[in-house]
Amino acid sequence: MKSERRAERSRLDPPRLAAGIGRRRSRKKTMTHEKVMELILDHYDHPRNYGEIEGAPIVCSGGNQGCGDLVTVYLDAGPDGVVKRIGFTGEGCMVSRAGASIVLEKAAGLTIPEIEAMSAELIGETLGKRLTLTRHGCAHLGFNTLKKALHGWKHRLSWHTPPGE
Repeated sequence: MKSERRAERSRLDPPRLAAGIGRRRSRKKTMTHEKVMELILDHYDHPRNYGEIEGAPIVCSGGNQGCGDLVTVYLDAGPDGVVKRIGFTGEGCMVSRAGASIVLEKAAGLTIPEIEAMSAELIGETLGKRLTLTRHGCAHLGFNTLKKALHGWKHRLSWHTPPGE
């Protein structure tokens, strides 16, 4: 009886609804461990945006000292911030290579501000909490190297922009 009254009150009281009171929480759909492993294997066997980009103005390398993973991100964006070409090369474990492939696949075609707005939570949402907690450095290597490359792009842009523009 009490719960019926509470539900009725919440339904009729918009401020309570706006505050999230009296409403059931919706759970985010998460992939099963098996689906995550399928995704990782797919990106490891068939990495997206893999390969060196000849003449890329930004080339940025990152590594994971814990297990020796190395990733190099190649970035070519116009002065307007639109990414024209993006790629990566590297050697390392399955998680680091797949993580780099997944992140660069999501970043392809975006603008620099859109990529800057990407949160590290993207990795956890994609690869799952279990994997990102146990293999944090490997899972985030591609993401961190991409963010470092963005810093290089901004630095290069400011270096080539005349004062007052």
